Amino acid sequence: MGMERESQNTAIVLKSLGVLHKEIKDALVNGDGLNADNLEKLTKISLTTEEISEILPFDRDPTRFADAKSFVYHFLEAFPSAFTHFDAMLFRLNCYTDWKHFLGFLVLHSVPPSHWRTGSGSTMAESGDGRRRIS
Repeated sequence: MGMERESQNTAIVLKSLGVLHKEIKDALVNGDGLNADNLEKLTKISLTTEEISEILPFDRDPTRFADAKSFVYHFLEAFPSAFTHFDAMLFRLNCYTDWKHFLGFLVLHSVPPSHWRTGSGSTMAESGDGRRRIS
């Protein structure tokens, strides 16, 4: 029962991605191409090492698996560390987003106050007592 339910959950997640299996494989090969939402979903269905070791050595006809399990089987056969790559891709994407935000923060705060502009085109400058004034 547990394996069947897990397979159903995997099928639901795969359908919710809205991308073709080929696009997922291409993303793994290229290291990018999936958005954060899809990567999060894929990491949620990742298998344990034990589960992978049960699936990969399967010596009978893999078409006997349910669709989702069959996809995972063929996927792991082509990319044995696929789920580790999904984790890494998600980490990199999140780090890049955070880094970009941080750089924007640094740029904003590295500009001297005398160069700040308000929406009206006036410049903001610091007065002698450390307060900002509009000029």
